[in-house]
Amino acid sequence: MSNETNSSVTPPRLPIANWLTWVAVAVALLALGGLAVYQRVVRPAPQLEIYGEVPPFQFLNERGEPMTRDNFLGTLWVADFIFTRCGGQCPRMTASMVELQKWLNQERIEDVRLFSLSVDPEYDTTATLQEYALRFNYDPWRWSFLTGDKPTIYRFIREGFKLGLEDAPPPGTAPENEPIIHSSRFVLVDRKGQIRGYFDGLDPEEMKKLREAIRILRREKN
Repeated sequence: MSNETNSSVTPPRLPIANWLTWVAVAVALLALGGLAVYQRVVRPAPQLEIYGEVPPFQFLNERGEPMTRDNFLGTLWVADFIFTRCGGQCPRMTASMVELQKWLNQERIEDVRLFSLSVDPEYDTTATLQEYALRFNYDPWRWSFLTGDKPTIYRFIREGFKLGLEDAPPPGTAPENEPIIHSSRFVLVDRKGQIRGYFDGLDPEEMKKLREAIRILRREKN
């Protein structure tokens, strides 16, 4: 009798059901990978609506310099409408704009400008606006505080930005510390001067949406 051990051993075969399971898992993984690639490469980027175009304008900034739409074209800009003696929502809106300015600086985003237009231009002279701006540590390169002719401003806001504005509300309809009724919305404008979104400047969640909308527009082609 030979003492040699047979080295040719046939490995056990996996049942057909197990092979089918492994094939199914592999196919599923390939499908998930393909879906991820499709989402990154093929799926179109989110788009923002176009709500109209900002009409031409000319106002004075807090330093007494004339500012027109041409000063903002080619960049994104965020506009709001306030007045300095407002004791209601305006300080909160301006605080939100301060946070937006901080975020833009932290992210090193240079192609976004900020625009605060007074709805009380008879009181808000350029000097008054500059004093107000300095209280909020504004960046004069990025953020402009504007004033001008009252009828022109009111028409500009109502017809250009499609926002409500009332400087003589009926008695009892406005708080004493805010005699002018105006919108708390921030308006996002693209490089071509087109309105691309409205966001409540008093709502932190809305301000997050504004930051995301800025990211989307920065990826758009000119």
